[in-house]
Amino acid sequence: MTEKLYFQYPLCAAAYGHSEDERMKAIIAYCAVQLGAREWTKLNEIERAKFLSTVQQLPGFDSEDARHCGAAYGMTFMGLQQEAPGKLLETHDLLSQFITDRETKWGRDAKVRVRRDILLAARYGNLRSEHFCVFGAILSLIGTKTFGWGTLPMLRARALGYKSNSVMNGSIGERRDGQQPMSNDQLGNSIAFLHARKFFACVVKDDKSFFSIRLDPNELERLVNVSTQRQSNAPIQVGNACKKAKPWE
Repeated sequence: MTEKLYFQYPLCAAAYGHSEDERMKAIIAYCAVQLGAREWTKLNEIERAKFLSTVQQLPGFDSEDARHCGAAYGMTFMGLQQEAPGKLLETHDLLSQFITDRETKWGRDAKVRVRRDILLAARYGNLRSEHFCVFGAILSLIGTKTFGWGTLPMLRARALGYKSNSVMNGSIGERRDGQQPMSNDQLGNSIAFLHARKFFACVVKDDKSFFSIRLDPNELERLVNVSTQRQSNAPIQVGNACKKAKPWE
């Protein structure tokens, strides 16, 4: 239960709901229930009994229901204030069905793996929605790799929760929040904001931006050169802001 705790959810969750608030609540619920279900099975009987003694008074809580127990434990594991497990599970299940419907139509989705403190900063208004969505897009490009790459059109689609432009074109008319793709300026400003605060390292080569949350800019530049197997007369642009800014805390 530290700030190094990470959560994962499908990218299409960024296209869910009637509002930013509904979307963020659903993502939190999804992460808490998924985490709780997994971690609850790791507890022995003594540990379970000790935890259950702290949540018996939750509205509608059923200690015989493994999903209730997992949901409550997930909220505790995330360090969040408890709420009625039934409501949390309902919110989780609605988003889960949305994800299933999207993946049935468009295939397996990209995943966003985000640190707890950044997720909660977005939930409680300390990180603006557009910045969080762009960061989610970048994280979905990186995945479990050392670094990932994308173009502005790719990032624009993923910031809305669509893994490709074709998925965006086929789905955006179904959005319930009416959100539209970012302009070049809006997208560029969000990338610059995150980059300056050292959310990631970034280098640009040709029309591609390469991102990493695991490498410093110099190492990323070296690996990009190796992976592209060619040298360009124009030097790679390594963001000075990323080198000098204080890291996100």
